[in-house]
Amino acid sequence: MSELIIRNATLISSLEHVFQNAFIHIKDDQIHAIGSMTNLSTTINIPSIDVNHAYVMPGWINMHMHFYSALARGISVGPMTNFQEILSQLWWKLDNALTLDDIYLSAMVFGIEAIRAGVTTLFDHHASFNAIEGSLSTIGTAISDLGLRASLCYEISDRHGEKKSNAAIKENHSWLEQSHTHPLMSGLIGLHASMTLSDQTLARVHELISYHQCGIHVHIAEGVEDIQHATDIHQSTPVKRFHRYNLLNSKSLGIHAVHVDHSDIQILKDTQCNIVHNPLSNCNNAVGIAPMLSLYNNDIPTMIGTDAMSAGLSHDIKAAAVIHKLSANDPQAGWDMIANSAMTHAARFTSTHFNSKIGEIKPGFAADLIVLEHVPATPINNNNIWGHILFDAINAPVKSTMVAGKWLMKDYALCVDIDEHDIYQTASEHAKKLWQRMNEQ
Repeated sequence: MSELIIRNATLISSLEHVFQNAFIHIKDDQIHAIGSMTNLSTTINIPSIDVNHAYVMPGWINMHMHFYSALARGISVGPMTNFQEILSQLWWKLDNALTLDDIYLSAMVFGIEAIRAGVTTLFDHHASFNAIEGSLSTIGTAISDLGLRASLCYEISDRHGEKKSNAAIKENHSWLEQSHTHPLMSGLIGLHASMTLSDQTLARVHELISYHQCGIHVHIAEGVEDIQHATDIHQSTPVKRFHRYNLLNSKSLGIHAVHVDHSDIQILKDTQCNIVHNPLSNCNNAVGIAPMLSLYNNDIPTMIGTDAMSAGLSHDIKAAAVIHKLSANDPQAGWDMIANSAMTHAARFTSTHFNSKIGEIKPGFAADLIVLEHVPATPINNNNIWGHILFDAINAPVKSTMVAGKWLMKDYALCVDIDEHDIYQTASEHAKKLWQRMNEQ
């Protein structure tokens, strides 16, 4: 049994509880005890580290990510004037050109960045239509090499024909079978979006989620193109299409939900489907701003992801914290919504998904935590925790990152058995070849 005590912490246990001059006792992969330093025995013979009153808090959870996009940074693909062109000229060319080696390196690059950004759990959505079989286990190997916690899925789509759609379905099934007993890995059924999915495929996905008793991870109404296609072809909205096939449930992640109407919101509420907000991606692609206040006020669980704009969550949280104030013309709008989206709702969904207590620093919870560089410079108490997180802790350098009781980074140095420089150098070499293959399409 391995044990560790973190001493003299400003411990943000959750959004509701902060402890100053605290200790955290970790046994193996869990939090064993927390408390005041005055109650810690001076004779206890357990290895310890002193964080000198710095913030210690749960690791961040990135609820929507695309590892495979890591090697696209800096690529030039010419002018793109709308969302459909962004998909067809960039992302669909990319996922047609990826190899399994590219996929491994992409996951390693973003995984390393996640560790350095204090993200301990990621929900990834993958696509590589000329390297489908084994792609999820390849990502799983990379993330396991780094020691992170992750949920993976493969993007089912009919845009490449029935054969590859069937292969994508099979890849999801294989990964769910493979990851079923893994302590840090799990999965969902990945779908691209309504506009690239046939009714026949949706029916098959319903059979798959019924068999695995799981949810889907799907882009919903990200751009107006998705709405137009569903309206023109199916006389529906994307939300209503998915609901027609009983794909939305409390285990599902609906990504974006930018263009949802009141009836869609009612369906999302009734099905208890979870919505993941990706504000920087939505702004970058000029697709609009999700009606998060309406979703949240209708008791729909909302969470935050990055859509691979970065591995770290801080920029998207800060963006979400301000853009909804502007859209509501209310400087108080969304305060509780963003706090709960970033922490409470993400922790609850992740705990259920992994069948483990995750996202808080309390006895019995997974020892997934981060140590920040900052010491609070103003009074901190149970009533102002989110103010400290949003305006101080989230801006602080992440000094150490732990998942399941193991340091993945300590005092800024990676603790995993990899050569970080070699990973990045090799990734750069692969990116050059990848870009060339994309340009030849």
